[in-house]
Amino acid sequence: HKILSLYKICPRFISKGKLGKKTEIGRKVIVTQHTNGYLSAIVPNDPSMADVATIGNSIRDSLDIFGELPDSIGADRGMYSKKNIRFLDKLHIPMIGLQPRGKAEWEVDKETARKLYCRRAGIEPRIGLAGRLGLKRSRARTDEGDVIWAQRGVIGFNFNKVQP
Repeated sequence: HKILSLYKICPRFISKGKLGKKTEIGRKVIVTQHTNGYLSAIVPNDPSMADVATIGNSIRDSLDIFGELPDSIGADRGMYSKKNIRFLDKLHIPMIGLQPRGKAEWEVDKETARKLYCRRAGIEPRIGLAGRLGLKRSRARTDEGDVIWAQRGVIGFNFNKVQP
């Protein structure tokens, strides 16, 4: 029950690797939550890039916005890999909360893991709100338009946060 736009080049089958949901159809948008719950969105050049390959984009986004590395990272199982853990270790990020796959151990103590897991789970409603503002349902007919709609949704979410 999916409708694909014949105007667009980028919508692809994106491998999710989840039980019951092997793939999604769409455009990859990396949503990062920053201090005080503000969001940023990155749209990779490769529309079907796997989640595990996006950690570098999130780090660069944080550096571009704040000029420094984050002091903690929390992400779901999609971003977990030994390579990503080594990458974050080399950057000296003290709290690495990539949710491990299977029965693997967290890279942090149980209390920090719980805190990062809960913080990561808290981004889902924010993505939902940004989605209603344009992040999830682009009406654009081009790939460039999809990027604009994604940014529109995140910017709208951030503006709603600063209103009195």
